[in-house]
Amino acid sequence: MQGQRPQRSNSLLFEGLTFTTTNLTSKEKSHVAEIVSFMGGKLDNNLTSETKVLVVGSLETAKTRYCLTNRTDVTLLYPDDLYEIYKRFKEKNIPEPALQILDDYPWPIFDATLFCLSRLRDVSNPCFEKNYITKLIHHFGGKAISSLTPKVKYLITEKKEGKRYESAVEWNIPAIHPRWIIDCCNCQRILDPRLYDISKVKLENIGKNAYVSHRNVVDYGTLVNNPIYKQVSTLNKSGSNETHLAVNPSISNSTLFSGFIFTYFGFNEQQTKKLSDVLKENGAEIQEEYDLTVMYVIVPSTWYIRYKDCK
Repeated sequence: MQGQRPQRSNSLLFEGLTFTTTNLTSKEKSHVAEIVSFMGGKLDNNLTSETKVLVVGSLETAKTRYCLTNRTDVTLLYPDDLYEIYKRFKEKNIPEPALQILDDYPWPIFDATLFCLSRLRDVSNPCFEKNYITKLIHHFGGKAISSLTPKVKYLITEKKEGKRYESAVEWNIPAIHPRWIIDCCNCQRILDPRLYDISKVKLENIGKNAYVSHRNVVDYGTLVNNPIYKQVSTLNKSGSNETHLAVNPSISNSTLFSGFIFTYFGFNEQQTKKLSDVLKENGAEIQEEYDLTVMYVIVPSTWYIRYKDCK
């Protein structure tokens, strides 16, 4: 019957989860209360220590500002996203673990932020690897590139070395440990990057006291039940178990080109792959785009470049 209230479901997606709303109309709030109850949760008018999801009608409210600053354990959600979750719930289109559905609608914490990623190939933790960090940044609204330009807001790197790191220090671009990206995504907040600045903070103190607790939705710092890592680790649509994050055992420890940054132009796909493999096997860094940190540009021997073209 049209207009009939939804009845409580026997399969409780949000069982034990407390929701709070801010800046919703009476009609919107009533609808939120109904569908939250249908999915097993409860709605509290007040923001309390039990609140785990804040349904946000506006960013300019005391509740929203307080959660953004002080409650890194609270997930922020727009009403339309909650309605979409409700629709998927009725269609039984939910992930496993089910609560991860909240992060199918990520808060755009990195919106319009440009990152440069450097030396994230041989890292201390697979969750710091370039492909995975890139995916996290994109998932939460940012853009990651390999080139360092003055427009870049943060250099994400684990190592205090290389041309890009030196340029970042010179240009006053913060050099931030990749742990910051993971912690920000776990908290769904922009944490203080100064606590992760590898040029100023000792490794053992990276991220110390950056937050009290993070959301219990997805732990982006582990490989278990991590949907973003799963996306990165799948090489193709056929479901191969081979991962981008695995270290190729054929790669040697040669340091012939260690500390050198290359880019290349004019090669086909097969040539590019072979060239890239050889350079990386010998310790080189590869820039996908040319910038001022590139030290060598490789072009085919068949190219003819006049001296005056380089002026």
